[in-house]
Formats: sequence, structure tokens, C-alpha cells
Amino acid sequence: MPFSSQKGTTSAGKAEDETRQESNAIVIHNNNNNKNNNGDNTAANNVTKMPEGVHPRKMEMKNDRKAKIAGCATTGAIVGAVLTGPAWPVGAVAGAAIGSYAGKVTSRAGERRQQRKWEQKTFNEYISKGKAGVQSESVTFA
Repeated sequence: MPFSSQKGTTSAGKAEDETRQESNAIVIHNNNNNKNNNGDNTAANNVTKMPEGVHPRKMEMKNDRKAKIAGCATTGAIVGAVLTGPAWPVGAVAGAAIGSYAGKVTSRAGERRQQRKWEQKTFNEYISKGKAGVQSESVTFA
């Protein structure tokens, strides 16, 4: 036994060694509490479904926004450093702050525009199917 400190082992020594080995083992538990009503294991799938009214590329747009902010901050830092001359560290910091804020505002505005266009398109497709008629034929007004 690798954990045994005694040369001769007794039955008590063997039980102690076995408990030491068991405590160092990696135990994988299958938690069945994460099942929904259909019996699907939602923890194993780990896929979150986006709400119906949200643009299908929302998460992709969010990641793009982060990259755009980083690019704008870098550009702002360079421009700020060039414009301030000898006080370039202060200009770089100020330029990075202004650039990142401008990048955030413009990328969010673009995301909102894409969301509006997508909502209009899906709403018009829904209306064209005839499922959401404004006036019903069975309704009469007095």
C-alpha cells in the first residue's frame, strides 16, 4: 500500500489505508436535479435559448462591440499622444478614455439599429402570414 507507514499490515492497517486512498480519489457525481420536465439534462446541454424578440446575432454583436471598443481606445490613445506632444502620457490616457466611450456609443447605436430592422422584418413577415389580423370577420360593431 502506498500510504502505509507500517511494514507489517494488519486488518486495521488495511482499512486505514483504503480510507486514505478513497479520500484522494476523484469522484464524479451525476446530479439528476438539473432535469426539466421533458427529462432532458439542461446542465449537460448548457445552451441558453435567446428570447423570441431578440436579434438572433445579439451575442455576436456584443463580442464585436468589445473588439470595436478596444480598437477605438487604441486609436484614441495614439491620437491623444500625438496631439499633446511633450505631455503624451496624459494625452494617451485621455484619448483612450474618449475613444473607448465613443466606440461604445457608436457600436450600441448600430446594434439598436440592427435590432429595429430585424423587428420590423419579423413583424412584417408575421403580419403577411395572416395570423395577426387587426379586424376579425366575426366581430361586429354596434
